[in-house]
Amino acid sequence: MKRGQLICLVVALLFVSFVLSSQSVLAAESSPLQVAEASICVDVVGLQCQGGDTTFSSHLGKLYCFTRIIGAQSPTQIFHVWYYKDKERARVPLQVNSPNWRTYSSKLIQSHEIGQWRVEVLGPDNKLIKSIYFQVVP
Repeated sequence: MKRGQLICLVVALLFVSFVLSSQSVLAAESSPLQVAEASICVDVVGLQCQGGDTTFSSHLGKLYCFTRIIGAQSPTQIFHVWYYKDKERARVPLQVNSPNWRTYSSKLIQSHEIGQWRVEVLGPDNKLIKSIYFQVVP
C-alpha cells in the first residue's frame, strides 16, 4: 500500500471514529431522567424514607416526598409539585448532582386537608416523570 493511500485510510478511520463517538455522546446527553424510587413518608433519616405509606392521618402535620433519580449526565434540576384535590399547593425545585441521586421535599398538611393528594415529579423540561398518589384521612 502506498503512503498516500495509508494516510487517506487513517484519516477516514479517524473521521468514522469521531462521528460514532459524537453520536454516543449525544445519545447519553438526551437519555431521560428516571425515578428509581418514590414514596410519601412521615420522615427522611439518612436519606432513607421512614414510615412510607399511601394513607396518612391528617394530624401528622408534615409529610415528605422522597425520590431517587437516575440517569442525570450532568447537574440538573427536578421539581416536586404537590397537589391537593387537583390544585397545586407547592412547587419545590431540587438539585440532582449525579447519575444516582436521592432527594426529598416536604409539605405541611393542614388538619382540614382531607382527601386525595399527589406529588408530580417533573424533569428540568417540566415533563412529567412520575406521579405519586396518597390519601389523607381524619
